Amino acid sequence: MLTLLTLESIKVAKTLTKQGKLKIHDRYIETNQPKVEKGISYTGELILSYNYNPDVFIKSDISGKLCRYYIQINNITMHPDELYRIKTDKTGNIKLDQDKVKIIIPGERTKTVKEDKNNTAFTRAIDELRYRLTYISKETIITIEDTTGNKLTNTREKLCKIAQQINFYGKNYTLSEYLKTL
Repeated sequence: MLTLLTLESIKVAKTLTKQGKLKIHDRYIETNQPKVEKGISYTGELILSYNYNPDVFIKSDISGKLCRYYIQINNITMHPDELYRIKTDKTGNIKLDQDKVKIIIPGERTKTVKEDKNNTAFTRAIDELRYRLTYISKETIITIEDTTGNKLTNTREKLCKIAQQINFYGKNYTLSEYLKTL
């Protein structure tokens, strides 16, 4: 399936994505999933959102993972993040780099966290902040950055609260998917 992707088509797709001209599909919208009331915001506005429903997700032809958001290039379905993870080896074969994010903590070395078979790199990074990097002050400003340049910067305390929310709802976001929920 990857042979249908050419370096040129990947380059064009990356350019179109940056320009906002490549359509990013949303399976919840395509399958007419209902929005449900989640609560009231601090400004008094009603918060509407979709219930998590992986049954309507589409399978990526690149990674084999289920995706809510996807793009299509030469009839190949993939998550938008996967477009930036496609690499070529010395022989010209196309392969997918592992999902990874950097945890940037001032005064410390940058830590790289990779996906595993059950969790995205972003989910693993915030779990790392919550459970392993407990010696870092709650007020320390930390940045989580993925390979496509998406960044989330906040205090360790607020990032840990994000981890609690994600774990509570059982979601396994990439960084770009999480940023779309904000």
